[in-house]
Amino acid sequence: DAQANTFNPYTDGIDFYESLEGMLVTIEKPVAVSAVRQFGTFSAEIFVLANRGRDVAPRDARTKRGGINLQPSLDNTADQNPERIQIQFDGTLFGSTNFPSIKVGDKLDNVTGVVGYSFGNFEVNALANFDFKPSKIKAEKTRKSPANALTVASYNVLNLSAVPGDDAQRNKVAAHIAYNLRAPDVLALQEIQDNNGDISDCPSSDPSACADVLDATETLQKLVDAIKAAGGPDYAFFTVDPLVETTDTNRDDPDTFGGISLGNIRNAFLYNPQRVKLIEYTGLTRDLLAVRGVSVVTAFDTSRDPLEAVFSFKGEQVTILNNHFSSRFGSSPIFGGFQPFVQAGEQTREAQSLAMNQLVNWHLKDDDDKNVIVLGDLNTF
Repeated sequence: DAQANTFNPYTDGIDFYESLEGMLVTIEKPVAVSAVRQFGTFSAEIFVLANRGRDVAPRDARTKRGGINLQPSLDNTADQNPERIQIQFDGTLFGSTNFPSIKVGDKLDNVTGVVGYSFGNFEVNALANFDFKPSKIKAEKTRKSPANALTVASYNVLNLSAVPGDDAQRNKVAAHIAYNLRAPDVLALQEIQDNNGDISDCPSSDPSACADVLDATETLQKLVDAIKAAGGPDYAFFTVDPLVETTDTNRDDPDTFGGISLGNIRNAFLYNPQRVKLIEYTGLTRDLLAVRGVSVVTAFDTSRDPLEAVFSFKGEQVTILNNHFSSRFGSSPIFGGFQPFVQAGEQTREAQSLAMNQLVNWHLKDDDDKNVIVLGDLNTF
């Protein structure tokens, strides 16, 4: 709407970058607010702030570790941090595919490039190499908890399967869990794939014949073995395979939980049997949501069913609701022509949030002191 949104590059981030598209520019004294993200061997990107970040708004937007926070607002409709500048490394324009290994907090020399627009973002296509001063930021390690405290963590392992191609990712995740997270007593996982990853070998159109295809035992066992090799405990594990019988026949087929095609991702738990005892667990299907008084029993039809588990620790019980809400896939670009930008799945995530709220209320109705944790990948800002 041109009348309601007049073009003003002095006040509007999109208009500012649009006014510079195709021009040769220099970013003065950039500081990195992301690490390098590489795409194949010929392209990479980072995000920076100019002038060492002194022009950010609001003034307290920077994090203690050198990043920048997204500002809270109703439905994420306010400040989208337009002061972040994407630097794009293209093998041809940059003149090399030996891209710099930059991490958050690194201070770059001036960067010169051409302003372009690709994949929903304005970017400065760097034309030459530059020096940078590495920051002293190291990977975080959670504080050590007393022995009488239950420790719980959540980790999206990003389409992890048992195939050899996932070995490097598995070892990195295992090291994070064993060292950086200090081996939590209970670990809620998201995006655990079936054993063979994104390979289809379902022998029949009959869902009951696909049980072995959906099994994730090897995926979880290999992760447990890797954690132990990294110095962590010998975890036990469990999950519910995503072959779910509901009144919606579309949910009776494999590959219904979303994620990478044929990967059959699901939520899972690891737990240290030397520290906690598993009491029970269940996948929260439509029927169970209805029994517990959830008003929108279809809330999770287009995502993963939550996985609920009850553990005992030093005479106390704790109920954990492990979620992986609907993704933002299908959203329009923040820096796109359609404004306000579309946030795909927002209504679905609101219904899922309501369902979690009602489930917690159901758990607390007879005991206000009951221990309940809601966690997972909620896929929103």
